[in-house]
Amino acid sequence: MDIARFADTPFSWAIVGFIIGIALGVNALSVILMAAGLGLFLLYLRLHGPAEESNEGWLFAGGPAFIAGWIAGFVVHGLVL
Repeated sequence: MDIARFADTPFSWAIVGFIIGIALGVNALSVILMAAGLGLFLLYLRLHGPAEESNEGWLFAGGPAFIAGWIAGFVVHGLVL
């Protein structure tokens, strides 16, 4: 699977968010990385081009998955530590 196709899935965005959350918990650096990640997500959507009916939901789901992965990561971080 090539990188562009993997980036099209919400699972890849959720994994990155989870890693940020589990590694850093909730702190200033974590929030900065989340803001940067959401900015990159918007840029990725812009570079991806016009939405197509067949994949627009799947592409757009990456942003919420990124945030949900981060929340799950900092919950696990809080439970472990």
